[in-house]
Amino acid sequence: MLPLSITLFGVTIPTFTALIAAAVLVCAGIMVRALTGILSRACLIDVLLIMLLGGMIGARIEHVALAWDHFAGMALERVLLPTRDGGLGWHGGVIGGLSAVLIGARVLNVTYAIPRVLAALAPAVALIGAAGWIGCWAHGCAYGREVDTLAQFEAAPFIVHEARDVYGLVAPRYATPLFGVMAALIAVTPLIFVRHRSARRLWIALALFAVCMFMIGFFRGDSVPQWFGLRADQVLDSIMVLFALVCGKRSSNAKNFL
Repeated sequence: MLPLSITLFGVTIPTFTALIAAAVLVCAGIMVRALTGILSRACLIDVLLIMLLGGMIGARIEHVALAWDHFAGMALERVLLPTRDGGLGWHGGVIGGLSAVLIGARVLNVTYAIPRVLAALAPAVALIGAAGWIGCWAHGCAYGREVDTLAQFEAAPFIVHEARDVYGLVAPRYATPLFGVMAALIAVTPLIFVRHRSARRLWIALALFAVCMFMIGFFRGDSVPQWFGLRADQVLDSIMVLFALVCGKRSSNAKNFL
């Protein structure tokens, strides 16, 4: 099992926070390199900060909404900030970040650059997705359902592992964090086969990742509301697939920003 925290330069940081921060910084570097010459440095920094803020707000809203029974009655700062009470939701992060990009681009009068911004954002699906799942591996979030014994899966040991849940209880479980990392690797596919200036690479990556998340949902053991006979996150995964496919279709028309 991974450590709950990492110490860097004498400062102790939760593993999840450190991994997400590292992934965000790498993504920011990729976007700066891809968009240099298209946007001014000041405008590019503004776009990145707006997108980060929107993504964080959206991700937090989703998590709190799905776990409202847990957060109801808590102090406002504990509801608003992702501290020991968790957490972030990836669907909300995507919608919040993309909405912030569109709004920010209009405010800054750089709507012409939106397709290139979206194309440069495509690696974030895999990088932040993998970082989030590895961080969950350390902290016990999005843990897998328990199995009777590891011996049941001797022929495919990577399917299960001993892992903690959010309460710190260690048990043999489906290796959902490993499944999540594999999903992130699958999301790399459009980065290889779709031209790097096309926004379609983002939408294809999102669709692939969301399909994988939907499948992983059948093996998760953490508690979430049930909608239409499925986990709430699986319903959101389905919506994300449709959203990505529609946006991918629209992106084939250069006049459309999405």
